[in-house]
Amino acid sequence: MKERILAFLKRLPSVTRYLLIGAVILMVSLLFPNTTAFNFKFEKSGTWRYNDLTAPFDFAIQKPEEVYQAEVNTLKSKLNPFYLKDSQITATQRNLFEAEFLSKIQSVDLSQYQDVRENQNEYRQLGNRLLFRIFGSGIIKISEQQAIEGENTIINVLYAQNRAERRIIKNIRNEDQAEKFMSDSLYASNLPQADFLLDLMEEAILPNIAYNDSITKYYHQLEINKISRSKDKIQKGDILVRRGNTIDENTYQKLLSLKDLVNNQTNEKNSWLVFSGYLLLTFFLIGTLVLYFAIYEKSIFANFQKLAFMLMWIAAFSYLSYSIFKVGFINPYLIPFCIAPIVIKNFYNERVAFFTHIIIVLLAGFLSVQGYEFLFVQILVGIVVVLSNVKTRNWSSFFISMLFIFLTYISMYLALSFIKEGVFSAINWQPVGWIALNTLFTLLAYPLVPLLERIFGFTSDITLIELSSLDNPLLKELSLKAPGTLQHSLQVGNLAENAVSAIGGNALLVKVAALYHDIGKMKNPFHFIENQSGQSPHDNLTPLQSATFILEHATEGERIAKKEGLPKVIIDFIVSHHGTTRVEYFYRKHLKENPDTETDPNLFTYKGRRPQTKEEAILMMADSIEAASKSLKNPDEEAINNLVEGIIAGKIKQNQFDEADLTFKEMKIVKTVFKKLLKSIYHVRIAYPDGK
Repeated sequence: MKERILAFLKRLPSVTRYLLIGAVILMVSLLFPNTTAFNFKFEKSGTWRYNDLTAPFDFAIQKPEEVYQAEVNTLKSKLNPFYLKDSQITATQRNLFEAEFLSKIQSVDLSQYQDVRENQNEYRQLGNRLLFRIFGSGIIKISEQQAIEGENTIINVLYAQNRAERRIIKNIRNEDQAEKFMSDSLYASNLPQADFLLDLMEEAILPNIAYNDSITKYYHQLEINKISRSKDKIQKGDILVRRGNTIDENTYQKLLSLKDLVNNQTNEKNSWLVFSGYLLLTFFLIGTLVLYFAIYEKSIFANFQKLAFMLMWIAAFSYLSYSIFKVGFINPYLIPFCIAPIVIKNFYNERVAFFTHIIIVLLAGFLSVQGYEFLFVQILVGIVVVLSNVKTRNWSSFFISMLFIFLTYISMYLALSFIKEGVFSAINWQPVGWIALNTLFTLLAYPLVPLLERIFGFTSDITLIELSSLDNPLLKELSLKAPGTLQHSLQVGNLAENAVSAIGGNALLVKVAALYHDIGKMKNPFHFIENQSGQSPHDNLTPLQSATFILEHATEGERIAKKEGLPKVIIDFIVSHHGTTRVEYFYRKHLKENPDTETDPNLFTYKGRRPQTKEEAILMMADSIEAASKSLKNPDEEAINNLVEGIIAGKIKQNQFDEADLTFKEMKIVKTVFKKLLKSIYHVRIAYPDGK
């Protein structure tokens, strides 16, 4: 169990690294919409802020809502209400009349109605005929609305089998009119005692035509549905609106129509499937960057802090882009994408800066609706940043680089505008102001560099410039306690700086590292020859004791550097500038004085590590060569050449450069620089031919 726990703890850094990568991928993926909705923001009489928009498919332009509603209201004013004629009422009331007629015949004294008694069927038939006639023409129950509108209102009377008939209200009897018609008809009949039917008939009369709201709405809606909501047709590929144009009424309706269609189609799509697509896209983009680190920049991939620093830019600019695109009224050209490659270049190389910039811009492009022109401009400006010598340590060159960035933005924007508009007067100049603000925001790269180096433990050129000042308290202390060592360090810095510069390395870094590489000598300065002015303390020490004092300066230098808070990259030079070499002079002296004693070479060997970089390797060479050159009795060209070749060959023989990435070509260049500088220092003249 214990072994498993230990094994897991060993794998923990790798686990956290992959968790970080996964978290960033998920965070960025969540910014993408889980639908493919119409993401443009626009308003009537406003300005179209995006690139030219073309129709993605054929569609019809919808009428403005107020126009459509006006047409609907006009139609409604012309539509007639629907009244339903209930045939069941007719049958029911006639049956009621029959029953009441028979009941009255049986209960009433018919002595007064002799004719009714003798001619019952004729009276019954008269009542039925009148009811049939009255119900046949209809008895209407007037709704409150129709009563207000008047008797000349036209209505639709719906009969059975959905047969409708248009009639005027005044031509249809109401209850009072039906009763009067019935009364007049009875008295006009040939039957002498027709008044016998009067009460029975009045009870039987009920409205059989009444307003029906549901039927009215149903048929009215059928008519309203016939009104077309669209007018003109748009063909696929037609220009809907150009960037910078004012959105007039017609354009506004085109955009609304397209938005409604796109959003309706979106509702039919699987949101999880859309999100999965964006998640996969983000995985491949960020995964490609991480894979690049794993293959070509192993130091970044292996270090959690460094990897977090790189992924931070992706997350930060993704969220910044998302926020600006979401707000809508801010032009995307305001986003200072160049900050990322500028800052990254201060800590890494141009390839890392550019690769990261490409991934940032591509992700921002998917979050936006700006089109390929926006991506093209951002990528090209990133190339300019990488190619230009943007050094935050030098304000003048930094401002010149900002000018280049601004001019590149403007040039590319104008070029694309010329292509799209074709007329100079049609160019939208508003983005120029946003680009100017972008350039100003890019200046934030300067204060960001020292801030981020504190957070992530990097070392910037700004810090190196500060450390290179001889007013630095540590260097002042070195100049007081070990002035010879400081002079030696300055000479080593000069040699190393020129050599590193010749092979394209970090010359400033090695120059500063050279100033501090021997600060450990401050503990016992007089044990080192450059600080001695009289008798050497080693005359009274054994070789082993002397070696101990010499070896101690590397570990003591590391201790002082950590205490004073020097950057780790400088401490690495202090630890590695002697590598794992031996203090050869005292080692051989010890062997000579103790020929019969077995000697452990480790007692005379530095406890540091071999150089890991070109700069560390070159500092090791420069340190040894500068110290050894002081012992040259006749520093002519041959002696200097032999010295340089011999010392470097000795380091190679001791495998000191096995872990550095110096090539044979670079090694040759370094040797040439060392020889040239030493000849200049010792004023070696060119050997002229005899007699010349």
